[in-house]
Amino acid sequence: MGMRELNKGVQWLQGGKTVRAELVSEFEARLKSMVQEMYDPAVPFRQTEEVKNCSYCPYNRICHRG
Repeated sequence: MGMRELNKGVQWLQGGKTVRAELVSEFEARLKSMVQEMYDPAVPFRQTEEVKNCSYCPYNRICHRG
């Protein structure tokens, strides 16, 4: 999208091609669902079962898994 096409609004791109509106809508719905789950007090926090992920986590000193 060039400067001449700014009137088209926000254009989501992947590999230089415009992403279909349906895909953007699906992404937004999944993201909203994930955020709602993170803030739901009824859903308990659990640590990852993939301990190797902990080596990259900046908080691994808090839980002592890294």
